[in-house]
Amino acid sequence: MNLLLIVIWYTSSGPDTFPWFIYVTVGWGIGILAHFIGVYTSGSYKDKLAEKEYRKIKEK
Repeated sequence: MNLLLIVIWYTSSGPDTFPWFIYVTVGWGIGILAHFIGVYTSGSYKDKLAEKEYRKIKEK
């Protein structure tokens, strides 16, 4: 998606103008980072990992 925006910028304005696609790319990166934090740092994810580890230990 970001590559498409870069191509649109390059073909419509050219490299001599301000690279406006940077705002979209940074916003997209912030969104991906927020999603990552929400998924992998929430308690439910940790609980699932702990339960999985508990089952592995219990089976031994």
